Amino acid sequence: MIGGRTNGLHDFTNSGLVNFPPSAQNHVIWVVDPITKQSWSRSLDGSGLSTAEIDALSATNYETMQNGNHLYMIGGYGYDTTDAAFKTYDSLTSVDLQGLISWVKGEPGAPPITSIFRTINDPAFRVTGGELSEIDGRAMLVFGQNFTGDYTPGANGNYTSQVRSFTIVDDGTTLAIKDLSASPEPSDPSQFAATTICSTSCGFSA
Repeated sequence: MIGGRTNGLHDFTNSGLVNFPPSAQNHVIWVVDPITKQSWSRSLDGSGLSTAEIDALSATNYETMQNGNHLYMIGGYGYDTTDAAFKTYDSLTSVDLQGLISWVKGEPGAPPITSIFRTINDPAFRVTGGELSEIDGRAMLVFGQNFTGDYTPGANGNYTSQVRSFTIVDDGTTLAIKDLSASPEPSDPSQFAATTICSTSCGFSA
């Protein structure tokens, strides 16, 4: 389990820092064995990752999908410590799952945390609250929104109203995408807004 928040349902005040306190962004990665009922956890703080990397990995409502040993995480909403502002990230991150599990469990020979996450950035990834799936070898980033700034009553994001499609190129070292395309903007974008998963629910990415 990666990212998400530790304070449950967000508040509804006029302060984004109260509603989504940065201190409640989850910096701890959990590994759970549902068969043996064992669990392990390890914090990203002091791991060797930069503050910006930890901020991005502790966002909420990524879009995620797994392909073999790789977990792919896109976007997500969270607090950027460097800019002192809330934003939706424009990142695609490939996670080496076996390496991450080994690192969290502290196993001998576990890879360094800095080699487990590989990230690229593109404006097409600036989405939170959508869905990510794979069809015939192509990633489908479905709906979602770009929510910028504090989450407060009456605030809203820019809904994509699109299906963005691309091929992920990942050889374990180099991460890239190719053949990015997007469905046309609908004449009435609001018809898709209600079907978009809330960008600010407080779940983990698993």
